[in-house]
Amino acid sequence: MDYCTNNVIQQYNNTKEDYREDNDAGKKTIWGMQWLPAQIICADYDDDGPFGGISAGWHGYSGLVSSDWPVCCAAFYVFCAEGIFYTHSRKNYMLRLYIGWVLMNLCNNWISQKFAQPSGIIILNGMFGTMFLVVLTVTSVELIRAGQKERAVRKIGMGLAGLFYFVASFAVQCGAYIAMTGMFDAQTGEITNRMFPVVQRGVQIMMIFVPNLMNVEGGFLFVLLGVAFYYLRRWRIAQVAALGVLCLIQWLALPQYWLTDLFIFLAAIPICLYNGQAGSNRHKFLFYWYYPAHVYLIYIVGYLLMTRWGVAY
Repeated sequence: MDYCTNNVIQQYNNTKEDYREDNDAGKKTIWGMQWLPAQIICADYDDDGPFGGISAGWHGYSGLVSSDWPVCCAAFYVFCAEGIFYTHSRKNYMLRLYIGWVLMNLCNNWISQKFAQPSGIIILNGMFGTMFLVVLTVTSVELIRAGQKERAVRKIGMGLAGLFYFVASFAVQCGAYIAMTGMFDAQTGEITNRMFPVVQRGVQIMMIFVPNLMNVEGGFLFVLLGVAFYYLRRWRIAQVAALGVLCLIQWLALPQYWLTDLFIFLAAIPICLYNGQAGSNRHKFLFYWYYPAHVYLIYIVGYLLMTRWGVAY
């Protein structure tokens, strides 16, 4: 077993009695797999609108229909934090998330081109990448802390390498975007630098293969929220407070989307009810296939509604 596995076992032994005391006290709580039906329903409902799918076709206004997507999204990051805690190998956990990120990006591009919608909407979902950065950040920080405690240079180096990737990947993509803005004439739209196609192709490759704060779903705030959920996992009220801070920041930045922020905060309900126990291993990989499958199904149904059956967006 690696360091991460040993750390998980130690933390679990320290906290399982606390959860048992909560349950013995008669608190109404839910465990891991009891979240699954609600998460699936939310995932279906919240993805209708953004893709011009079923809800958009029937109701004509996707903004209100899709405004509950962060409820599901915020709850998924609680699952991510719990996954970091309970997984037997964080390395394999990150690998699964990374493979899911790459495959979904490739499928996003293909399906968006194959079933191009008249509204111009394309698939941009990439929650696997956000979760990957959450796991990477937590693991890197804990490796550094363990290395300092044990005076293990290798662990410190591995942790610093993880944080370097976190910062460097973001900086490189930002730099590429800035460079591209200086390679064409803003008034005429003509390319003025021969390197533009090269830089553009580099950005496209990074969008598919290099998850970073510029291209993952939710960006910096949701990565930070996932990390906060992990370190506050023993204190549900503190997790709710972190969620509230996120809602406040987004409301101050974009007050016109106050309804979205309200729906985000509704994730506090399942967070408070969750008892911290792991679910069944029988459904371990359900999220990895269901999440992209339902996105593509809804997108294709939306395409058929608008192109074959004449339903206006």
